[in-house]
Amino acid sequence: MVIATPKPGLLSAAQDHVIFLGEDSLLYGWGDNNNSKQLGLELHDYVMAPIALETPGQIATIHTGGTASYVITNE
Repeated sequence: MVIATPKPGLLSAAQDHVIFLGEDSLLYGWGDNNNSKQLGLELHDYVMAPIALETPGQIATIHTGGTASYVITNE
């Protein structure tokens, strides 16, 4: 079993949204959160400034696609 170590400062950017793993081990996101819910938020709006996002566990790595965000955890 391979366990990735989270790397603070990890950033992934897509066409219209960004996610970022902060030094505080929290995941932040900003940008478009339309009907695809790229940031996983209930609101359907454009997020102008970084906002802490809910995560399912300790983050190993992050990735964004055109209309999606992906979080891989160590759990």
